[in-house]
Parts: sequence; C-alpha cells; structure tokens
Amino acid sequence: MEEMNSVLDASVPTLLICDVEGAEAYLLDPLRVPALTSMHVLVELHDCVLGGVSDVIYSRFQATHEIERIWGEDRSSSDFPYRSFYTRCFPSYAEIAVSEGRPCRMSWYWMRPKQEPGAPAAA
Repeated sequence: MEEMNSVLDASVPTLLICDVEGAEAYLLDPLRVPALTSMHVLVELHDCVLGGVSDVIYSRFQATHEIERIWGEDRSSSDFPYRSFYTRCFPSYAEIAVSEGRPCRMSWYWMRPKQEPGAPAAA
C-alpha cells in the first residue's frame, strides 16, 4: 500500500483501471489508500475467485462514489474482429478467442467520485 499511496494524488483527476484477478479487495481499500476516495475507478470484479468481493468493494465506496454495475455479455465468433485463413478453416479458434472461460458471469463497477478532486467539501 505504501507504493500506491506514494503515486496516487487525490488532487489530480485520475482514472484507475483495476483487473487483478481477485486481489481487488486487497488493493481497493480507501482506509489504507485515502486517495482512492476521489478517483474514478473501473474495476473488474472476480466473485468467482473471491466470493463476495463485489459486496466488499461496494460497501467501501458507496459513501464516496456513484457506483454502476456493468455485466458481461456472452460473445460469439462473429465478435472476433480478425478474419484469416485459420479462422475460416477452424471456426472454433474464434470461439475460443472471444471466450474467457470464466466459471461465472463477470461484471465491473464503474465508480465515479461524488465530489470531484479539488472541489470544496460539502457542508
């Protein structure tokens, strides 16, 4: 946490993108990293790795952030943007390429601070 505290500056508008395969409960802790309370955060939630992590993150940020949950959608080979000899001959290649093979449906939190950096505190 020392490193995060040394590089994150609450006075500068910041977007933090977090995809840490289940370690989001450890890293996204505003009590240990106070600058997080003023940052925009997009975090992939890994409830299938650490059950209840989405609830933990929500409870930590609900007072300081507007939180929107974004659910992943199923994808198919037609979503694969690159066409080649191999994708035409082996359509299963494209199916594998667009599938993460997760054991549960993935989601993200898009968290916007209720108070922008540098704005005076609400009374």
